[in-house]
Amino acid sequence: MHKNLMSKLLDVSLKSIYNFEKQNRPIIKLLNYFSDNDAEELLEIGKITRLENINFIEYIRLSEIIKLLEKSNIEFLCNSLAKYIEIYNGISGITKSLRSNRSSKLEFLRDLEKILLDLKWEITKSENNIFQPVIKDFNQDIGFDFNHTDTNIIRNIIQRYNVYNTLYDLDKTD
Repeated sequence: MHKNLMSKLLDVSLKSIYNFEKQNRPIIKLLNYFSDNDAEELLEIGKITRLENINFIEYIRLSEIIKLLEKSNIEFLCNSLAKYIEIYNGISGITKSLRSNRSSKLEFLRDLEKILLDLKWEITKSENNIFQPVIKDFNQDIGFDFNHTDTNIIRNIIQRYNVYNTLYDLDKTD
């Protein structure tokens, strides 16, 4: 973000902004997440309209999932999920897809979304508890905590891929 806008937002001098940067103050890092347009809008009308409807808890969760996908070996994730599906539910089209050597992060996300939707259905209908142990053991195996509430977040990642035809955040790690 432009330093003049930072100084206006914080109501301090430009010299203070430079000092804050040298001191590595977290507020400067935070302000750098916003564009000049965001800062100007905040100064003009007192809010950033594009942020009005963002659920910050979902945004944080999205960031956690993307970080997991960036640092994880896709083959490990796929094999782990397939293993627990096979243990609790037998071999299925999803396990065959996960076990194929062509699995990508996008395909993994699509399969995970299906499993989480089934888990969500189980929870709401108090039905067969097949997918609860699948996800529980999968989570233990990978050191993460996927749950049925992640379904929309996973879907958003997939949709972003479909719109931009790349998972830049994820593809750069393959």
